[in-house]
Amino acid sequence: MVKSASNDKSARLAVGTMLSRQHAAERSIRQAVAGPIGEVASKADRKQKATAALILLLAAKKKVAAAAAASIFQQRQLAREAARNRLHAELKALGVEPARHQWVARARHQDDVEAADAAAASLASQWHVIATGALLGADEKGLEPGAVIRATRIPIAVRTKRTAETEVARAYSDEHREALRDLVEHDRGFRDGALADAIERHVVRQWSAMVDACERCWPLDGQQAEIDGSFPGGEVPGEVHPRCRCIEFLTTVSGASAVPIEVSKEVEDAAGASEGEHAIAMVDELGLENAWYDREGMRPESLAGERKRYEGLSAAEVEKTARTLPRPVRVHIEPDEKGKPLVILNDGRHRVTAAKEAGAKKILAKVVTYDQEGNVLHDVTAPVNIRAPRGSR
Repeated sequence: MVKSASNDKSARLAVGTMLSRQHAAERSIRQAVAGPIGEVASKADRKQKATAALILLLAAKKKVAAAAAASIFQQRQLAREAARNRLHAELKALGVEPARHQWVARARHQDDVEAADAAAASLASQWHVIATGALLGADEKGLEPGAVIRATRIPIAVRTKRTAETEVARAYSDEHREALRDLVEHDRGFRDGALADAIERHVVRQWSAMVDACERCWPLDGQQAEIDGSFPGGEVPGEVHPRCRCIEFLTTVSGASAVPIEVSKEVEDAAGASEGEHAIAMVDELGLENAWYDREGMRPESLAGERKRYEGLSAAEVEKTARTLPRPVRVHIEPDEKGKPLVILNDGRHRVTAAKEAGAKKILAKVVTYDQEGNVLHDVTAPVNIRAPRGSR
């Protein structure tokens, strides 16, 4: 059934999602830097003069940067996850069912590492300047060094809020844009391209600015850009300036009600078969013996029963038996926390071990591929390699 989506509703939901993540990020970063600040304040309590505590600030600055970087990285990754979830919802509202199409979950890990390190270094430097200035004037005011350092958590909170808003908005905007491009590229590269063509013809990205937006951002509100295009002036939502809270969301070209995608069952079946073959090839390259599974606690009675299956058989008969098991082993392909596919032997470790010992090269397996939400993308049953081909690892 074709569905329609309201621009206003999509914008409100997108804004709400990002603001929620910004608030959570602010709390996380503030708590992260409070730890090392409290630690150096405790050490400063043992100093007679505030100026004597200055040497403690250099080591503390590094700890503040490290704690902030870890928190900022985590919050950027969570912002990306939120952006992908919103993208799924927006496409679904426009008539595209994301669960029917395989998503390429790229974590963009290194991008967030570099951004987090830079933001954290800036935040730590700002705290160091605040703390140094406060200590230099503390002695003549008769203030305790530890109390002076603890008090820096108040002005640095303003800067953690700015950092949280900036980093979350940038990660959210980047992921919303790039994940959609990943989807289009994947559909064109591994499917028939019908979804990619329909999205590029009928879906656009629309800029949404806050009601209190600045004079640079407000004129961009409502502007549209193609999936692979740019907004006016090359501006990017969330990156116009620090604390920019602009976002983008998906809508249809010229107010059309939905994306007209007609995919025949034959095309879907062919696409599913193609992706199933890709999944089998992935398992074959790895070899089931190298898949993730619990290698401890094997049950002797179960293993003995599987070994009997191959007793007295010739090499050819062993191979045929393993390839035609009455109950295939079950293999899952799931994205890990970084979006990389993880091959898991979910059921059948005793069958795989017995077949390997008997000399079988392949074993019948049902390979099921999941997305990050646990939806089944496709499954296929076929013999797969027990050992990785020589030279492939």
